[in-house]
Amino acid sequence: MFQSSQMRTLKPSKGPDKHGLQITFGDRNPGVANELAKNFCNVDAVRVIEGDLLQIETDAVVCAANSFGDMGGGFDKAIDDRFEGEPQKNVRRAIEDFFMGELPVG
Repeated sequence: MFQSSQMRTLKPSKGPDKHGLQITFGDRNPGVANELAKNFCNVDAVRVIEGDLLQIETDAVVCAANSFGDMGGGFDKAIDDRFEGEPQKNVRRAIEDFFMGELPVG
């Protein structure tokens, strides 16, 4: 897994869980990253980093979003900016095509 010099592993993963899932949490803010490491210290399949999550080689990225596909702030915006606006266009198109313009929440 790629790790840039601007990224620190605060809590390493001990490998995937019984379903083959391994999760990385992190934040650029050291205080937030340290709290994540503290809260997941007993979860073997979780790695916590301090740094830019978009610098990690991964199979998928999951982030909290809204029911309209607006990726105009926070981590959503960072993802959309990194891929030059394609994610928001694709998400909004899917919400329009499959959910009549508003994704049910919950």
